[in-house]
Amino acid sequence: EYTYRLDKASGVGLPKIPVHPIGYHDAESLLRNMGGYAPPHRSWKGNLNVSYNVGPGFTANYSTRSVKMHIHSHNEVTRIYNVIGTIRGTVEPDRYVILGGHRDSWVFGGIDPQSGAAVVHEIVRSFGKLKRKGWRPRRTVIFASWDAEEFGLLGSTEWAEENAKVLQARGVAYINADSSIEGNYTLRVDCTPLMYRLVYSLTKEIPSPDEGFEGKSLYESWYKKNPSREYKEVPRINKLGSGNDFEVFFQRLGIASGRARYSKNWNVEKYSSYPVYHSVYDTYEIVERFYDPTFKNHLTVAKVRGGLVFELANSIVLPFNCRDYASAVSNYAHIIYNLSRNHEEELATYNVSFDALFSAVKNFTEVADSFHERLQQIDIN
Repeated sequence: EYTYRLDKASGVGLPKIPVHPIGYHDAESLLRNMGGYAPPHRSWKGNLNVSYNVGPGFTANYSTRSVKMHIHSHNEVTRIYNVIGTIRGTVEPDRYVILGGHRDSWVFGGIDPQSGAAVVHEIVRSFGKLKRKGWRPRRTVIFASWDAEEFGLLGSTEWAEENAKVLQARGVAYINADSSIEGNYTLRVDCTPLMYRLVYSLTKEIPSPDEGFEGKSLYESWYKKNPSREYKEVPRINKLGSGNDFEVFFQRLGIASGRARYSKNWNVEKYSSYPVYHSVYDTYEIVERFYDPTFKNHLTVAKVRGGLVFELANSIVLPFNCRDYASAVSNYAHIIYNLSRNHEEELATYNVSFDALFSAVKNFTEVADSFHERLQQIDIN
């Protein structure tokens, strides 16, 4: 209550225009009759059979119509609560592996976030059971239940900013635990390339919950349903973007991060996220009746998330692979270079050269290979 605060006028990220979510039916009606200018880029267009004009106003037949909005927003400074639990490490107690997910929701939050919060609770319970039997991790494990994620990642960001110096020096990894499901087709993993080998190794030890893959591993069903487009003979792992509680750890503090959930078939289901996302229909009932009636996918996601935390906290040598990071960086550099070929005139005008970038990638690759070779010679026994 007594901390220094900026005034509201100086706030970043606060809406400056009226904002209100509406349903699909209303949105289609408005878009269909929108007049004014054409969209500035094709990325502004969705899959509806409409022009996607951006206004102002409506088309001639509807030019006299207007939209009346009744919005009741309450701006106030209020307290939020993060819940933090720890299991102190035995050998490296000053090294932290963090599992975190938010618990606030737009409405009921049956999927987002409670399907994730339930998994966090089960992982905490499992680790607690191990601890009561005398086990403790090599490194300290921190469990976090974040508040106010839907208001702008506030809970996780404030906590990480407050502990930024310690986390940058001692944070090993962050595993995010938002929604455990957004479909029931196959596993989806987004993570830093450092974790690729760990994820592949772990999923080979977990049984697949998918029909038709009885007796086979999660890795096998995942690879069959969603093979990588960048690397041969492995399942697809996506790049981490933003918009969730891993952002402050990964993007701002540079801590290796990852997340896992059960997802849909993105080749068929083109819509973003899942249809009832952030709506009043996102309930426990829709999870139990449609998405995961036996909760087998929740259990699988719990094994993946919990397994990642366990291995990161307990392995003698951290299960990171720097060569995979070097390979990914090289791939990203070539993608940027190939994109730049579409702008030859600008490259010449501004004398843009990629020599320094590719030189840095080459140096990093050589160092990563050397480090990995020396790592293999360590006697961990």
